[in-house]
Amino acid sequence: DLNGANLANVPLLDGGDDTSAADGFVDTVNFNGVTTAMDGARLVNWERIRLNTGPQLTLTGQLVTGTGQDSASQPLGLLIDPTSTLRVGAPVVGITGDVHNAGTINLQNGAPGNVLTINGSYFGNNGLLQVGTVLGDSSSVTDRLVVTGTASGTTAVQVTNLNGLGGQTT
Repeated sequence: DLNGANLANVPLLDGGDDTSAADGFVDTVNFNGVTTAMDGARLVNWERIRLNTGPQLTLTGQLVTGTGQDSASQPLGLLIDPTSTLRVGAPVVGITGDVHNAGTINLQNGAPGNVLTINGSYFGNNGLLQVGTVLGDSSSVTDRLVVTGTASGTTAVQVTNLNGLGGQTT
């Protein structure tokens, strides 16, 4: 468990052999109350990554984590609890694995057009997705969440206008 740790100087957090639970090993890292920015490439070989009790993880780069469930039917992947926030810290961020969102995913990073791609499934557990856009016509620049697997559950979407004047859309 990581509790309020300063992770800025940690070059790598390695969970072990791989991100698959098929071998019977489920490596889990818990971010408990930690606020940090981290390149996903520094978090390797974790089947389960939990954001618990109010952390804010700003993800830069690509993160690989688990998919599906373990042998006890517990979810694998990135799990965001109701008190926690995942922020994008770069214009393009990717997660390979499942995402379970009961907290907040904030795609706003200073300017619209940020993209978070989830190469896996997205499970909304009454979470929140925050996006920024320049409200204008149909070609307006907007933050985007792209899910290549299945998407299910419930997620509220909060849109922030970033200096758009509105316009006719089609």
